[in-house]
Amino acid sequence: MLGGGYHLGSGDIIFMYGAKFKGIRIGYSYDITTSILRKYSSGSHELTLGYTLPKKKEKPEESGE
Repeated sequence: MLGGGYHLGSGDIIFMYGAKFKGIRIGYSYDITTSILRKYSSGSHELTLGYTLPKKKEKPEESGE
């Protein structure tokens, strides 16, 4: 599990949380607008889902003897 926060110079604060289990990754983030645009935006939510494909096992080279 992983979590964190970040403040952008443009006036946004981002909170993130994620987890990985058996090649599946899921994450959530929430962006808070702190600039003058906050009058028009109450923030945004983002969900992410990913899957890491397993690496192929290399076959041993056959000797031609």
